[in-house]
Amino acid sequence: MISEVLGSWQIGDTERMHKNYADDVSVVNGGWAAPIIGWANYEILYKQQRAAIQQVRMDRSNTYIKVNGATAWACYQWEFSAVVNGTPSAARGQTTYVLVKKDNHWLIAHDHTSLVQGMQQPATNTPPAGIAPPAKPGN
Repeated sequence: MISEVLGSWQIGDTERMHKNYADDVSVVNGGWAAPIIGWANYEILYKQQRAAIQQVRMDRSNTYIKVNGATAWACYQWEFSAVVNGTPSAARGQTTYVLVKKDNHWLIAHDHTSLVQGMQQPATNTPPAGIAPPAKPGN
């Protein structure tokens, strides 16, 4: 499911992303901004910011998943690269998802993405705030 979310995030397929996000999701993005509450609000910001980036690549590593009944959490590291407003950009970070099982399907209820400071190249061309990977999609 995480791979599907990240793949959808990379190609800009919000319909496919949404099937894995709860309607009342809370998203903490990698920038200094208030949390985004609700899928509709996240989708608006994602689409605005996704329009400025091309050649998106998001690679995931060191994934850890813990299931506890109808709740689960997953965390992983990621490396992002893209062309943002015509300029190559790269960043590294971490994401944690809190998932809930509803109607026999796992949904992301909370998405927290953090940039690793000092790893962005160049610093002025980080992914736009609000894009989380899975969300991703950045964020």
